[in-house]
Amino acid sequence: MEPAGHESPRDTAAELRVDRLRFLQLAGAGAAIPTLAGFLAACGDSSSEGGGTAGGFDGSKILYLGLEGEDGKSEATAFRKRHDLRLQSTYVASANDIFAKLKAGQVYDLALLPNPYVQRMIEADLIQPLDLSQIPNQQDLYPNLRKPEWGSKGGDLYVIPIAWGDGPFVYNPKNVTTVPKSAGDILGPSWNKRYVLFDDPAVPFMLFGRLLGFDPPHLTFDQLDQVSAKASQLVKGAVAFANGYEDATDLIARGEADLSFSGAEFMLNLGKEKGLTLDYAFFEESHGGGFADGLAVPKSAKNLAGAHAYINEMISPKVNAAISTTLSTAVTNEKARPLLAPDLAKLYSYEAVESPDSDLKFEDWVAPSNPPEGIASQADWLEAWQKVKAG
Repeated sequence: MEPAGHESPRDTAAELRVDRLRFLQLAGAGAAIPTLAGFLAACGDSSSEGGGTAGGFDGSKILYLGLEGEDGKSEATAFRKRHDLRLQSTYVASANDIFAKLKAGQVYDLALLPNPYVQRMIEADLIQPLDLSQIPNQQDLYPNLRKPEWGSKGGDLYVIPIAWGDGPFVYNPKNVTTVPKSAGDILGPSWNKRYVLFDDPAVPFMLFGRLLGFDPPHLTFDQLDQVSAKASQLVKGAVAFANGYEDATDLIARGEADLSFSGAEFMLNLGKEKGLTLDYAFFEESHGGGFADGLAVPKSAKNLAGAHAYINEMISPKVNAAISTTLSTAVTNEKARPLLAPDLAKLYSYEAVESPDSDLKFEDWVAPSNPPEGIASQADWLEAWQKVKAG
């Protein structure tokens, strides 16, 4: 089976490719929700409703390091004009690039961090505790995102989530009468040539690692071999590697597949555009597949007041809802959800970030770059994946 010609829209094991703007371009999800321009026109100018921040940053410059589409370039325009702020963004392809630039001592006021990287940045002393008195909108975040364990240490909070989502599989309920519970169910003969995959080892390696009772992403080489054997079965039974979410939806719509092993809720809206009713569920090994992207202040930051004020604006209701509209992710501010278009507001189960008993976990699923002896690295995962695809 040959890849369809694009990288997976989800993160690879070697580099956390979370350019969610590119995800949207690959998926064509903009057809299912309002455009950003239309959203902002409907809401009016952005503002820090829910609390202002201390001054002292008017006329300054904010140096942003991270992923394109998550810097508020369009969404926070009114705020920057109001304070004569200049946004200078450095876009990178992966969180490893962010780590490398901060480790080299380069000066940035804000860094966009996916949840698996926050503790690594704290341990490397690359980001600093946030002054929450300057981020009053933090109090309006959903309970499980207000001070998440993955973003905290020693009682201090180091990151403010601006977007989150999860990792379901998507299927055609017309053709799927028994919904799989485990990733291992897909390896059975009844699913042969009925599903599509992305060309990315992260999801199958994590799921099969847990299925086998291991502790991914920390796999020994023997465990990686066992996981690869399961992944080989998965690849052999797949119809194709999909180009992205829209391609996966098209394959299901054309009847060439009944399920996408990796998916996203907005595929349901894509299916609706094609006259198709889709549904989603979670493999029990996925723990909900939670991901979150947040803003942190690097140790090298010079404009501390501006950085905190900008974070506060990025989670204000209107701006946070606009970011969700751009990326098809879920909002982090409770007051932002009523501002979303109905289809987008219903895509995610917000109980997952409201309830202390939620099954959704924001876990580390990135294989280590420099693991201890005997543990497989990111490079080892990629090499194993190439062997899996080669058969």
